[in-house]
Amino acid sequence: MTVLAAPAATRTRATGSTGRRRRRHDWPVIVAFLAPSAIPLILFVYVPMVRAGWISLHKWNLISPMQWVGLKNYTDLIADPTTAAVFLHTVEYVIGYLPLVLVGGLGLALALNQRLKGRNLLRGV
Repeated sequence: MTVLAAPAATRTRATGSTGRRRRRHDWPVIVAFLAPSAIPLILFVYVPMVRAGWISLHKWNLISPMQWVGLKNYTDLIADPTTAAVFLHTVEYVIGYLPLVLVGGLGLALALNQRLKGRNLLRGV
């Protein structure tokens, strides 16, 4: 049994350099579509996040110049006895609050899916 390969012209056309040129040609269009969401994301999320990380490595009271302390702020935070209590309060809040919100939201959604008087008014709110 003989296996025939496709002619060389059809192989190079499907995966040849024309596809690469087409991809490079689409780059300005891709950037034009991504820029309206990427620019605010970078400016309002990533830049402040990096800046906050940089500031956390310094001692600074907003008046005097910044003084490099490295990871000392984090070691002080871990060594502080109130840190464990704060994390415990956060976990308690999440465990107590999330189930109420999820069950309450599901219950409200199920109630609004039934035939009730004023259902459309509540859906609009």
